[in-house]
Amino acid sequence: MDLGTAIIGGVLLLVCIIPIVIAHNSSNKKYKKTLGALSDYAAEKSCKINQQDIWIHAAIGIDSQNRMLFFLKGDSNAHTIEHIDLNKIEESRVVTPDSREKSDRINRLVLELQPANNSEQPAVLEFYNANVSMQLADELILAKKWKQIINDMVGA
Repeated sequence: MDLGTAIIGGVLLLVCIIPIVIAHNSSNKKYKKTLGALSDYAAEKSCKINQQDIWIHAAIGIDSQNRMLFFLKGDSNAHTIEHIDLNKIEESRVVTPDSREKSDRINRLVLELQPANNSEQPAVLEFYNANVSMQLADELILAKKWKQIINDMVGA
């Protein structure tokens, strides 16, 4: 192997590896920033997130000791965060609001939290919206996971 071939091989290797490293670092920064926003909001409510999941356009976390659920929708720069007192929740369920339509495609996926007081409206946490994200990824798995976590906590 001559020196020219080794140099070309090294340069091509760097050209392939550098974008992957940059994308990975960017993803980690976004994850940390989103988790930071969720944790900061929880701290404002005197809570501490001890279990969380973060995906493309949302994040969810729970303080199991204080029985508070936190949900961030949007990205780390422009987002809305809400908190839900699980002491006031009877059960949760995964709902696809468009399921009554004859379609194989999920256009929207929400986790609906039914309050113990039937006169109150259920809390709706949107895990997926086809208008925001083109493809459903792990949102269905995450919604089912959090449904189970919440139902175990509220005793439903």
